[in-house]
Amino acid sequence: MDEDPEGGEKTASAYQFRRHLTIIQAQTELLLRDTAELSADRRDALRRIQRVSAELNGLVERIQTASESGHARAVPIVSAPETVHRILVWSTNPHLAALVADDPSYYSGIEVVHTDTADDAVEMLRSQSFEYVLVDAIWPETTGVELISELSTMETELPPYVLISLYTETTTPIALALSGVISPTISSEQFTQALQPFVETPATATVAGFFTEHPGGVIAERVESSIGTPQELATTLTETEIAADVVCLDPEVYRRLSARDIDGLRTIAPGNGRPLLAVAPTEADPYDRSWIPTLGGRQFLHRPPDLTDLITQLLAQHPIPPTASFEYL
Repeated sequence: MDEDPEGGEKTASAYQFRRHLTIIQAQTELLLRDTAELSADRRDALRRIQRVSAELNGLVERIQTASESGHARAVPIVSAPETVHRILVWSTNPHLAALVADDPSYYSGIEVVHTDTADDAVEMLRSQSFEYVLVDAIWPETTGVELISELSTMETELPPYVLISLYTETTTPIALALSGVISPTISSEQFTQALQPFVETPATATVAGFFTEHPGGVIAERVESSIGTPQELATTLTETEIAADVVCLDPEVYRRLSARDIDGLRTIAPGNGRPLLAVAPTEADPYDRSWIPTLGGRQFLHRPPDLTDLITQLLAQHPIPPTASFEYL
């Protein structure tokens, strides 16, 4: 099949546009570090520049994805309060909670509510209206998919949800972590689709896996695996240089890694990232998917996102309409 020259030009233009936006975002971030020397008006102006740049980045992502898939997807834009009024963030991340509590007026008129307990999440969803629920992908004793499955049994309708995957040191901003969750029983086609956003040649990409028990199936065919205890594997990941294009982990190993270890594993070079995929059962997902992307999806940003960036990227990259079938990225 002949390549579409117009499609190639659009992709190249989108890349250049987003590259320039990233530079703008990075420069405003540098200016905001010296907040003591800035007036309140100038700080607000820089934050508006950041917010608009993030929204434009999401819009370019939406247009490019629609062009590549051949049809437009219903992607809400974060700046449109008539589309998204309220978002529930269900997360144990302390920095994320502090951001939500810091200045609710910062999010373009969208109300962001935070909770870190299941009981509060259930009560809020029963008594209040939310357009989206953002849920931690990995919890100390469970996964976000399992928690969402439990919520889906409620009498009230579950809003569309997106998994988030973040880590922070106590004094640092949000940093990206997992790129997605894949099922141990994923098909070969779905596995290729899961790798598509991250690597140039998904069919031939090298994949390393670190599991307490081998998941088998397609994972066994495609992944060069190491099996052992979570502590042994975490030590291997910390002390050994991994050369694979993609790294798969089970939740037990992932939990053993520190923020510094994850950052070293994910970041190959400045501006050059490597996807980390959690391998965990996804049968509990109400949308019946074997590949569920998280925040760390396509973007390997030079700077960690703030909450506006987080919401913009999530809504632009991973919309999940409750009445529509999921379109693999």
